[in-house]
Amino acid sequence: MQNGMMITDCLTYQWSGTQEEETNDKQVKKATYQIMAAVVIKYIIKVRHMK
Repeated sequence: MQNGMMITDCLTYQWSGTQEEETNDKQVKKATYQIMAAVVIKYIIKVRHMK
């Protein structure tokens, strides 16, 4: 899961840009991307096991 966290941090950084004042919005986005990445990673692992 460490890899997934790094991916989401990169996504969050790219999406948030220089809007540092929107801390709450940033945290919500970060949480959303972490959940999305976790789901994607689980799906990829599942697909790899099926092969």
